[in-house]
Amino acid sequence: MPHIVVKYSDNAPATLDWTALLLVLHDSLAEQDTVTPSQIKTYAFPLSACIVGDSTRPDGMIHIQIRLLKGRSDALRKAMALALHDAVRAYTNKVGWACALSIETVELHSETYCSSYQ
Repeated sequence: MPHIVVKYSDNAPATLDWTALLLVLHDSLAEQDTVTPSQIKTYAFPLSACIVGDSTRPDGMIHIQIRLLKGRSDALRKAMALALHDAVRAYTNKVGWACALSIETVELHSETYCSSYQ
């Protein structure tokens, strides 16, 4: 815990290395207060069909959820979201992909969340 879940349109340029971008996200969150780097899980899902906006802008998109257990302040959650936003935007600018980008934090229900490492 936490989880970084990335959903993205599959029309990204071939120069975008998703593994490298996931590592950037992973490292960015690892630098935040209350985060134990060895507990982060970062993964992505391509979306073969999506519509973004009103067709006056590119149809590419990335949406990121930072899933966290309860107990972090809104200010800390916002700082986490902004750190990941800035990291992703720097990366997409570097590879030349103009896309919609959104990030949200989601609190998991700690009373029912289960996790283990073996």
